[in-house]
Amino acid sequence: MRPLLLKMIWSLVVGLLIMAESHAACVDNGAGTHTCNGVSNNGADQVGKTVLDNSAAPVTLNNNANPDKTQETLISNDPYLPNTGAEQTIRLTGGSGAVTINNTGTIQMARGYYTQDPNDVATPNKIFTPVNPTSILFSATSTGLLLNNGVLAGIDAGIYSDSSTQLLTINNSNIFPGVTGVTARSGNIVANGDFSAAIFGSAQQIVITNNDNANFIGNDAYSHYSTETLSDGHWAIATFGGATYMAPVVQDGTQYANVMSAGLTTINNNRGYIGGDILVLDSNPLLQAAQERDNSLVLAYRPEDVGPRNSVINNTGGTISGNIYLGSGAHILNNGTLDGAGAGAMLRGNIYVDQRATAVTSVNGGVETAEYLVAGARTFTFNQMGQFSGEKIVIHDVAESVNNINVYSGLSDNVSNVTPDPSFDIVADGLGINNLNIYCVTGPPGCNASGDWIGLSSLNVRGTSWNFQDASQVIELAGGDINLEAQRVIFGATMKADNIIVNNLLQGVFAPENTNVSTPVDPDRMGTITGNLINNGDITVRDATLTVNGNALFNSGSNFNLRITSTGNGMLDIVNGTGSGLFAAGSNINVSAKDVFFRTGDTFTVATNTSGTPTITGPGAIVNFTSSIQSWDMLLTAQIAIPEYLNTNVAGNNAVNVLMDYAGNDEALTKLQKEIQGLSAEELKRAAERLRPEINDSLIRMTMQHTDRVLGVVESHLFDTYLASVKGEPRTEVDGKVPSGTGIWFQGFGGAGTQDMRKNVDGYVATSTGMATGIDRMIGDSDRLRVGFAGAYAYGNIDNSGITDNNRTNVNSYLGLAYGTWRADPWYFNSAIGLARHTYDTERVALGRNAEASHDSWQFTAKFDAGWPMVYNDLLTFVPLASFSYNRINESGYTEHGVEKRSAGVDFFGSAANVDVDSAINLRINKKVFNSYRTGVGGKILLSLQEPEYNAGVEVRALYVHEFGDLTNNSVAQFTHGGQVFNSPGIAPARGGIILGSSVRLTGNDENDQLTLLASYDADLRDKYIGQSLTLMLRYDFDQGPSYIKKAEFRKAAALARAQAADKPVAATDRDVAEIASAMAAPTLQDMLEFELSSPDEAIRLSAQKKKAVKAAIDNWINALINGNQMVYFNTYSSDFVNEDGMTRQQWERKRRQQMKDSGSPAIRITDLTIHAQGQQASTIFTQTSMIGDKQEVVQKIVELEEREGRWLIVSEDSVPLNGWHAARQ
Repeated sequence: MRPLLLKMIWSLVVGLLIMAESHAACVDNGAGTHTCNGVSNNGADQVGKTVLDNSAAPVTLNNNANPDKTQETLISNDPYLPNTGAEQTIRLTGGSGAVTINNTGTIQMARGYYTQDPNDVATPNKIFTPVNPTSILFSATSTGLLLNNGVLAGIDAGIYSDSSTQLLTINNSNIFPGVTGVTARSGNIVANGDFSAAIFGSAQQIVITNNDNANFIGNDAYSHYSTETLSDGHWAIATFGGATYMAPVVQDGTQYANVMSAGLTTINNNRGYIGGDILVLDSNPLLQAAQERDNSLVLAYRPEDVGPRNSVINNTGGTISGNIYLGSGAHILNNGTLDGAGAGAMLRGNIYVDQRATAVTSVNGGVETAEYLVAGARTFTFNQMGQFSGEKIVIHDVAESVNNINVYSGLSDNVSNVTPDPSFDIVADGLGINNLNIYCVTGPPGCNASGDWIGLSSLNVRGTSWNFQDASQVIELAGGDINLEAQRVIFGATMKADNIIVNNLLQGVFAPENTNVSTPVDPDRMGTITGNLINNGDITVRDATLTVNGNALFNSGSNFNLRITSTGNGMLDIVNGTGSGLFAAGSNINVSAKDVFFRTGDTFTVATNTSGTPTITGPGAIVNFTSSIQSWDMLLTAQIAIPEYLNTNVAGNNAVNVLMDYAGNDEALTKLQKEIQGLSAEELKRAAERLRPEINDSLIRMTMQHTDRVLGVVESHLFDTYLASVKGEPRTEVDGKVPSGTGIWFQGFGGAGTQDMRKNVDGYVATSTGMATGIDRMIGDSDRLRVGFAGAYAYGNIDNSGITDNNRTNVNSYLGLAYGTWRADPWYFNSAIGLARHTYDTERVALGRNAEASHDSWQFTAKFDAGWPMVYNDLLTFVPLASFSYNRINESGYTEHGVEKRSAGVDFFGSAANVDVDSAINLRINKKVFNSYRTGVGGKILLSLQEPEYNAGVEVRALYVHEFGDLTNNSVAQFTHGGQVFNSPGIAPARGGIILGSSVRLTGNDENDQLTLLASYDADLRDKYIGQSLTLMLRYDFDQGPSYIKKAEFRKAAALARAQAADKPVAATDRDVAEIASAMAAPTLQDMLEFELSSPDEAIRLSAQKKKAVKAAIDNWINALINGNQMVYFNTYSSDFVNEDGMTRQQWERKRRQQMKDSGSPAIRITDLTIHAQGQQASTIFTQTSMIGDKQEVVQKIVELEEREGRWLIVSEDSVPLNGWHAARQ
């Protein structure tokens, strides 16, 4: 129902339009003729002759398809006409009126009739049955008129016009193109038969528009093969003449008419179909075709038969299936669109352009006389932007001709169409300007060009990549230039031109590669140039010979790239006698290599009949060529050496030179040789540095670093002895006996260091971790000698940086040593001696090959250091240091055992198979011995804080170290596959360095033993090296807890005595100090508290706990006073403390701070301590004895305390002097 309804609607619309315009159909004159005037609407079949009368007014014919019919409305000739005489279905009378024909039906000229194919009802006019087909038998009258079968010859045409009509517009379109369920009605303008045309005429201007897919303008007799010619007479659109011109006064056949205006044919084929030839000529095509069939015919070309005609043909998305013939006018042919949307536009057929003049002639008695000549603008532009399957473009040009052919290859409509590569011939007479511009607008692999191009005046090759690898292709210019401007051109054709100019390209001009797998040794081939070659860019011949018949100029900045193989080399051959070659200063010859090994002195001819001084670049940085001229031929001579500008070190040079000098037949080495010769400068430097043994100091540094860290660990573990040396304290008896001083310790350490490039040798990054443990004890009762034993393990790895960043070494170190320290007041002396074994796993990677090895070394080490502690006060001590160490390292020789892959053909399944073979870069390296003598000078600053329960110390140190031994990593090596032994000299190590460090120690005690924690950081600084290490230590000293408490008290008194002794005439001895400390060490309250705390009476126990807390507060207060810790001291007082002098809190604190500063670190003891505690209040009474200098002060102290928020704070204090000397100082 819906399709029927739509048909009814469309029928109503068409009917209303016809009624609204009040236009009638053409008038039926009877006898098979119809006449149309004004606007005529034809909606029914019309058979016979149709005449459009435009003699005085415009005429419009609307041939409307009838939607109720199964076929389009038909305007046709009588298919049963006799086969003599010309017939036209629609003919214009001629005149001033413009003519418009709008066709959605069918306009047909055929000598026969069409019937519907019953198997294809959707497509009309499918089967043609000829009736009286045209019989062709041309002849001519004595006056040059063309006859056919004895009568005046004419053309069969669907639409016919002559030059008396100014404008003929033909619109061929369809209806219902997008209506679902409704069969579209296509416009068809059809001719069928020889010497017939769908549209024929010479109206001054003809505009033809063929819209939409189903529309057709054409000749059904056309075979759709480009082999058809003009004389076959199967024309779709044939136009000629239509020009306005004035004949010359002298008509002798040599003068030209003055053309005021040319005729014009415009064809817009928008997705339509045109089948048959398109003609836009200067003369009547019927006369030309007849003479082509029979060249004996003498025909007259009258003025109405001659005249130049221009054309604009736009095939934006349709199909033109036929040849195109153009005359001497101005012609523009656009096939497709530049934006790619029209890439599907199809042009099937050849293009013929004849720009020669046409003569107006007369014939009398069968004799032709030329009267004058007529010619047009003689320009032709063809923009190929769609599909073109023609075989050739033929141009008969003259001196005044200007023709441009622009071919765009690779345009895409992003659907399914891409414009093809040019594969057609171009043949021009070469008398005018004939430019061919080809553009490749696609990516890899680019575009291909084939076909012979003859007679051009210029060829411009542009775009991305063009391939002229067809060896049979001939490009021959008639006196112009070939400009190779594409990014890449593959050249295997023959080019002939005045100049072949290679512009400054991104990639260049290349010889086609030999792809013959069966004969892979065949050299590449190259095209031949006849003319002058001017190279401003790159020409790559590889193995081929570029033959030039003419001069060859390689300008500055240009490149000539060739390849040398085992069978020959690419070259430039200037044929004798045709010209000469010149490589200008700044030009370049770049040489590559394939399957060839160069030796110094090898020579190669790269150009004949040539001169110049080009810059030569070898196939690799190590192969250097120099050029020379001998007998006008250019020769290259090889020299094998690493260029000096690479600044390769001696070891790398030696390794590469040994390989280059190798003359044996080891397959692995010969392959390596060729590979090295193909390396670039950067790759060669990298290879040289990786082929040699390691020459930096990383291995010896890490070996010694592991032992140095263990020795440093041992030194730090002598902390207690060291502190005793600084403080001068004795071992203190506990319960009547002296502790043994035995201690064990465990320490972990780790670090990392970075060496930058030094002396042209790559640096490295070294990291290591390790652990050490030991045991030591005091020897004898003098407290002067401590000895011990330690064992350690360390693991490290070294990763090179820079171009040897693939080199890696892993180190395992095992160390045992004995150590000891001697205190000789006021200095001390430490020593250690040890033996270590180190194992190394090394790996090198060079040129895709591995070299691995394992070896070891033995190390003897000894170290001695001494210090002189200088005590400034109980907090600060400075210790000058000096050290000496000796190390001897015996490193074993070793052989590397890396492997590389080598092809072994294919396996059982046809896949590539490889086998592991011994690597060509493997080295055999001799053993080495190193002796190190190092001295160190520096100092330490020690800050210590003594508390009743612990001792804290911060150490800052600096040491300058100097190496007097020879640690240069020299090697003697040889490649395991062969070649000479070579030296690999290392770089001398940096002799001076600075070590900066800091440690934090914390020592405390439990009831029986003493525990020490240590954290250390060190920085090692030397030439372009910085290393950092961190140490964590735990030390446990047996039976040192009770002794520790006594030592703490002794340290305070001893420090005081020593500080005062420097300024007094009588100095206290160590024995005096010990007696003082002993007198101060008897607390009487402690036993009482312990007894009460164990009482069964809870009240007594609670009271004892309060007293113990109050005693702890008093002890904290007195220790803060002794140590000068002002913050702790003042925090023991409450905020509302009332002092005995009646001062404000701020005044009192200021006074007390000054007193503490003036008294330094006094020796103080308290005795007869009694505590009375009740609730949150407590009262304490005790005797306080102080020694300041040589004066003693004894006072009775009464201190009141209160418990506030869990803390006992002093709220008041009073002092009563007992010995007559008292300075109020608390």
